Amino acid sequence: MIRPAERRQSPTRRDSDSDVYNEFGYLVEVRYGAEDALAWRAEEIMLVVSVLEEKLGNGLETIRTFDAETGLVTRIQTGSLQDLSFTYDRLGNLTERVDHVAGTKRRLVTTVWTAGRADSLP
Repeated sequence: MIRPAERRQSPTRRDSDSDVYNEFGYLVEVRYGAEDALAWRAEEIMLVVSVLEEKLGNGLETIRTFDAETGLVTRIQTGSLQDLSFTYDRLGNLTERVDHVAGTKRRLVTTVWTAGRADSLP
């Protein structure tokens, strides 16, 4: 669990709103109103500073899964509302996106362009 180290007044919101940062300076919570209600909280953060889990003010939780070797996101799940998975080529280009909730799969085409060759224009 992240231990908040500092609260800062948000420069773009009301006086009663605040952003909470951890000891490394990363945003971990957003709170609003006189009652200090939680709008967003990072539940877990990877060493590469990617939010793994977050909780919204409405109680929904989003969980992100990352490939340990590449650091690329492989899945994003938010309750029964969102369940997306991602596949990449060896260069890190997104090649496939699957929406498990909608039951759709999208393959993405990567165009290869070679400098100086007119026949290889994208």
